[in-house]
Amino acid sequence: MQLSTDDNRPIELHVKRDGAEDYQELDLVNVFVNMGKKKRIYAWLIVACMLLGLTIPLALGQLKGKIESVSTVITFLYPGADQEYAPGELAKITEDPTYEPAMIDVGELKSSYVLRNAVNQARLSTEIPLAAIEGNIRIERMLTEESRRSIEAAEKALEADKKNFENAMQVLYEYSGKYAITLSNGFTTDPKGRHKVYLSDADMASLLNSIAGCYNEYFFKTYMRMEFPENKTDIIKDEKLDYIERLDEMVSFLESLSAYCIDETKGEYLLIPSKLDGLSLNDINDCIRLVRTSNVDYLYAYVFYNSVAKSNDNMVTRYEYLLRDLNNKLDAMNGEIANNESLITEYRNDEIIVNLSEQGTGQMSTAATDKYNQLILEQAGNYKERTEMQVDAENMADKLNGLKTRYSYAAEIKYVDDEVNALAEICEKLYKLTSDHAAEIMDSEAYRNSFMTHIDAQYTASSLFSPSMIKKMLIGMVAGAFAAFVLWGFDGLAIEFMRGRKQEEEKEVQE
Repeated sequence: MQLSTDDNRPIELHVKRDGAEDYQELDLVNVFVNMGKKKRIYAWLIVACMLLGLTIPLALGQLKGKIESVSTVITFLYPGADQEYAPGELAKITEDPTYEPAMIDVGELKSSYVLRNAVNQARLSTEIPLAAIEGNIRIERMLTEESRRSIEAAEKALEADKKNFENAMQVLYEYSGKYAITLSNGFTTDPKGRHKVYLSDADMASLLNSIAGCYNEYFFKTYMRMEFPENKTDIIKDEKLDYIERLDEMVSFLESLSAYCIDETKGEYLLIPSKLDGLSLNDINDCIRLVRTSNVDYLYAYVFYNSVAKSNDNMVTRYEYLLRDLNNKLDAMNGEIANNESLITEYRNDEIIVNLSEQGTGQMSTAATDKYNQLILEQAGNYKERTEMQVDAENMADKLNGLKTRYSYAAEIKYVDDEVNALAEICEKLYKLTSDHAAEIMDSEAYRNSFMTHIDAQYTASSLFSPSMIKKMLIGMVAGAFAAFVLWGFDGLAIEFMRGRKQEEEKEVQE
C-alpha cells in the first residue's frame, strides 16, 4: 500500500500478518444441531452406558467373593434363662421372694478373654486386632414366637386404624432365652472405617464358632452348678477321737453324701451310668444307705448301749462340758422365743378402711406388714432350732449316763476298734466312688452343653438389593449416562470444528 505526502514523496506501508494469530469461530447453535442429528445413536449409547454402570458394581461384588456376615444362635437351657437369671437363681427366688438374683451378661461374649481364646483357637489366615472383632459383633435378644406374632398383629391393627395405638403399646415382650450373634466382615480399628481387612468365608465361620464355643466354656466355668461332695474322710479316720465321736462323724458324712447323690438339681444326671463302673448316682446312694443301715447304725447302737469307749473318764468330762454348753444355748433360745412372742402379741398391724358403698361407709380392717411377717418367720425358725437342740441334749444326756455307769471290756474295745476302722475305709471308698462319678459328669460334653448350646455359623451373603449395593448401582448409572453425554457433546463439537476448518481453507483458496 502506498500513501502520498505534501512533498509528493511516496510512503510504502507493509502489513505483516502473524500466522499464530489465526483463530476459528465456533457456533454453539451448530454444535447442538450436530448433536441433534445423532440423537438416536447417542440415546442408545446413553442407555448402554447406564446399563454398564449398573452391572459393573454387581460384577465387582461377585468377584470379591466376600460374605457380608455370619450368624449363629446361642440358647440357654437352664430354668430362669428367659429372664436373664444366672443358673440356680430361679430356685433361690422361689424359696425367698425378697432375694435379689444374680443376672447374666451376654455382653461378656465380646470380652477380651473370650475373644483372645477364640482367635487362638480359630487360627485365622490374617491377624485381626481384638478391638476390631469386638466392634463387628452384634448381639440381639430374641423374642418368643408368641410375642413376635402379637407384635405383628398389633402392627397390622395400627396400620388399619391409628386409634389402636394404646392396644399396640400393651403388647408384652417375652423373651425365649435365645440370642442371635452376628459377626460382620470388614475389620478395622480406624474410627472413620477405612483400611478394612476382609476374611474368607471359612475364616469368618471358624472365628464365630470359636467365639461361641469359648463363651460356652467361660459360662460353664463361671456358673458350673455341680460341685464335688464335701470330704470328711480325714475326720472319720482320726483315731484321736473316741468311737462314738467317729461314728457321729460317719453318720453326718453318710447323710451328706446321700443328699448329694439324690439332689434333684442334678436332674437327669442322677440316672446316667458311669462309663467306669456302670453305676449312677442313684445306685451309689443305694450303696450308701446299705452301709448306713447294715453297718454304721448297728455299730452305733452297740457302742451307744454298751457305752464302749477308749476312756470313759475323758468322754464323761467332754460330754458334761458339751451338755452344759448346749443347755446354756437352750436357755438363750428360750429367752429369744419369749421375747419374740411378746413382740408378736403386742405388735399392731397397719389399719385400713375398706369402703363398702358409695355413701362413704366403711369397715376397719388390718393388713400384715413386712416386719410382722418377718417376726413370724423368725419365731418359726427359733422353734425348729430349739427342738433340734433339745433332741441333741437328750441324746447327749443318755450317752453321759451310760458312760458314768459302765466301763468297757478289752474284747469290746478290740471289736469296736476293728469295726470302726473298717467302716472308715468303706466310707473313704464311697467318697472316692462318688467324687469320681461327679468328675466324669463334669468333664462330659453333655454336661458342659447343658447350660447353653449354639448352632454352627451361617453365612449371610451380600444382598443385591442392600442399601450399599443400590447406592453403588445408582452412582454407576449416573456416571455412565454422564460419560455418554460428554462423548455426545465432544462429537457435536468435533463436527463444528471440522466445518470451521473447512470454511477457513476455502477462504484461503479464494484469496
